[in-house]
Amino acid sequence: MSGALIRGARIPGVGVRDVRMCDGIVTEVGLSLPIAGNDVHDLAGYVLLPGLVEPHIHLDKVFSAAPDPGEGAATAQNADGPAGLTDAIRRQESHAREAATSSGTGSHRDVVAARAGRALRRYVASGTTAIRCHVGCGRSIDNESLRAILDVREQWRDVIRVQVVADIGWPQGSPWREHVGRLREALDAGADLVGGYPSLEAEPDEAMEACLAVAREYGRGVDFHLDEVLEPEDQDVRRMARLLLDDPLGASTTASHCVALGSCEPALQREIAREIAAVGISVITNPMTNLYLQDRPAAQMRGLTAIQALIAEGVTVAAGSDNIQDAFNPVGRCDPLEIASLLITAGQCEVDDALDMVTTSARRVMGMPPAGAREGMVADLVAVRATSPTTAIADAPADRVVFVGGRLIASTRVATQFAHDSV
Repeated sequence: MSGALIRGARIPGVGVRDVRMCDGIVTEVGLSLPIAGNDVHDLAGYVLLPGLVEPHIHLDKVFSAAPDPGEGAATAQNADGPAGLTDAIRRQESHAREAATSSGTGSHRDVVAARAGRALRRYVASGTTAIRCHVGCGRSIDNESLRAILDVREQWRDVIRVQVVADIGWPQGSPWREHVGRLREALDAGADLVGGYPSLEAEPDEAMEACLAVAREYGRGVDFHLDEVLEPEDQDVRRMARLLLDDPLGASTTASHCVALGSCEPALQREIAREIAAVGISVITNPMTNLYLQDRPAAQMRGLTAIQALIAEGVTVAAGSDNIQDAFNPVGRCDPLEIASLLITAGQCEVDDALDMVTTSARRVMGMPPAGAREGMVADLVAVRATSPTTAIADAPADRVVFVGGRLIASTRVATQFAHDSV
């Protein structure tokens, strides 16, 4: 049997084993498997995890933060963080207009593609094997963003799975026939899912109904940005659940953020979670950006959804980055293990649950079959130089070896040399 063989990696809950992969599937897991006819990868000292997943990222905005102006200088974006979500939107739009009109930066499409490609290189090196990307389609410049991301998706199709969500709804006040027309154009161009910002509209129900109608027309799933506020009475995810209860979509449905749910009393959290579970809505929390943006400057409340209540009621919960080094969030490494760490410290999640939200559950949200070091699973794997999932998340070592469909895709090894013998 030909294929690839991983030797000596530690599989959580199993121990040190060899793993054989063939035709994109894990075909055998055991001790000292024969190596004849296989490409062999010695990964002793590594823990072998399912391929990481980024279920919510804005690749059209990544790395678009204004550059550091240098010592002794400051800009509004660098000196002070945004006042909140709407201020971050204003800053991002302002920066996008400035970048589009500046000379010497190339076309908007080329600039977006270059930044997205840079992000994908980092994601792949970290062990990310699938991404769901949201792209704004509300203005003419954003249609160019969509085309740029579709170009990048095609360039990387053999390395990483990229789903594209067409986010519609901006600018506010535009006729919905205009929004719907742009949404159809985005889906015709190659976007995979319908998205938008219903909670930012004057009539959230109208926005959701319009987007759901197009999703039904095209037979696509939806992934809405909902409830990025801390007021417990703002529960558009509940409106979404009730709309789908009356008229099921018949395709994947996702609600991203759902920050307001985390501000509710526990009994109400459970009640809404049951309604969400009943119609099969998955939820994606985005701890990094929401922790940064919500309740500034006091930081008395945290911008996370009700993770434990949702999981307890059977809702599939995944976790993403949302924004990386742009007007919405100045930091981020393109590494889902960073998000897992935040889930543990800020979301008070157990290690296994945190890892699940950036691997198995995230794949489920994206409609992908399970991956991992088990016979019959997809051979999308990442080996991290660590002794356990806990140390992999805690230390986040750069030393990683990445397999997609059983093929070696990326390998990073870092060596540190100290200048003093006694160190």
